[in-house]
This record gives sequence, C-alpha cells and structure tokens, in this order.
Amino acid sequence: MKRATDLILGTVLLLLLLPLFGAIAAAIKLAGGPGPILCQQERVRSGGGTFRMWRFRCLAGGVTEQTHPSSVGRWLRRSNGDRLPALVNVVRGDIGLDELTAP
Repeated sequence: MKRATDLILGTVLLLLLLPLFGAIAAAIKLAGGPGPILCQQERVRSGGGTFRMWRFRCLAGGVTEQTHPSSVGRWLRRSNGDRLPALVNVVRGDIGLDELTAP
C-alpha cells in the first residue's frame, strides 16, 4: 500500500512540479556558472545496497575544493528544494516520500 501511494503521489508531484524544475534549472545556470544542473549523491538503502539520489546543484561552479553555495543554492538548501529531483527516485522505488527530506 505504501509503495502504491509513493508511486501515485510521486508521479503526480513530479508532473505538477515540472515547470518549477525548469525555473530552478534556469536560476542555477544563471547564478551558478558552468557545471551541471543536477548532481547525484550515493545513498545507502535501508535494506542494504546503494542507489544514486538526484539533487539540484547548489554549489557555484560545480564541485571543487573552493566552491561555495550560490545564492540560489542557499535558498534551495534552506527550503529543501534541492531534493525535488529525488521524486524520480521515489517513482523508481529507491526511496519513499517520507524519506525525501531525510538528511
């Protein structure tokens, strides 16, 4: 039942938020300079094994030793908006909606 709820709500949220994804992607590109819009973080599944969780990039200029959050990145982190692309992971079954905001 939980998986069905995650799949249905995750899919609906993903489709409804697609315009917001485009706006965030444009803001990241304008404020953050070169580098990808999305990044992946390796996470451990509760039952064992790993998966790659999608996130919006928050660091200016990509990931290096001298990076810092862009203004858009700071806002995304405070609002947990950087985790919105993880809805793809919810639909795929990697995580549940309740795990979306877990650190």
